[in-house]
Amino acid sequence: MRGSIAKKGNTYYAVIAIGSKRKWLRGGETKKDAERILNENLVAVQEGNFKDVQKVTFREYGKIWIESHVKSYIKETGQMEYAHVVSRFTKHFGDALLQNITGAHIQTFMVKRLGEVQPSTAQREVIILKEILKHAYQGGYTKRNPGEFIKNPHIPKKEVTILDVPEAYKLLDKIHPHYRVAVLTAILTGLRANELWGLTWDDIDLNTGKIHVRHSLWKGKLLEPKTETSTRKVDISPSLALELKKWKLQCPVSKLNLVFPSRRGVPVIHHNFVKCYFKPALQEAGVKNVKWHSLRHTNASIRIHSEQNPKYLSGQLGHSSIKTTYDLYGHIFNDAEFSETQVSKLESEFYGR
Repeated sequence: MRGSIAKKGNTYYAVIAIGSKRKWLRGGETKKDAERILNENLVAVQEGNFKDVQKVTFREYGKIWIESHVKSYIKETGQMEYAHVVSRFTKHFGDALLQNITGAHIQTFMVKRLGEVQPSTAQREVIILKEILKHAYQGGYTKRNPGEFIKNPHIPKKEVTILDVPEAYKLLDKIHPHYRVAVLTAILTGLRANELWGLTWDDIDLNTGKIHVRHSLWKGKLLEPKTETSTRKVDISPSLALELKKWKLQCPVSKLNLVFPSRRGVPVIHHNFVKCYFKPALQEAGVKNVKWHSLRHTNASIRIHSEQNPKYLSGQLGHSSIKTTYDLYGHIFNDAEFSETQVSKLESEFYGR
């Protein structure tokens, strides 16, 4: 069993003699890259584990992975998201051979994305990239899994930002009248943006006071929510039910029978709504400049301070587990005012008999 290093153009190759045949394995732009490939494969030949993998580029395998994995196991909403992320990987790795991608290449991609997007977005992308490379290894497209020992990007823990009740009222006073009930519903239910804009009148039972969350608006289409826990029933108060009844008489007709269409009767484009209506209303109301998702956090805060059962709260928000609820809002459960109220309740229950 013999091996050597050869160079063609600007590329170094590991050349292995297997019987009467010579196998050329692409190493990289440096001799050190080729030496690493040579040593790995010499050991594999010696141990009887040598795999002659087919030459597949990342671009080609990305398409294979979408067809074989994503379309088989991921809901339609997630499929479009995954396809979008894979296209971003393809821009970076492109026609690089899959078997030549190393941990260093993944680290380079991760650093690049951390400089462009939020850590949570970069982390999700790295997780998906590692999943792709794991499947490639399991499917025999690579001799090793380069993502196996790569740590996911660290996400600094941020305290959630909320509006207090007086601030919420100020926002409602300044938001465009067409969207007032939509914002009120977001505050009082904690629905995610795509759940709110995807509500149809068939999803709301005003007699029993329940919203059936079974759609998610994605690029103008109504799709199923991505997770099982997102599909749920959310209880609404009598006051909100009355507001919704009034709104139903004014609501523009839309093809999808949406509860909250745009002023033109078409699905809301959330980014445009935030830019044209939500942010200006916050500024005019003179309250802190929060993100739209803060209304969901505001709902959780109101629920906690009204002492709703944590398990019920978690279900209403559509969290995957109660641990998610505590991880996000544990600091609210532990604030001084809330703790003092809980101690008073304990004392009242024990000594008040």
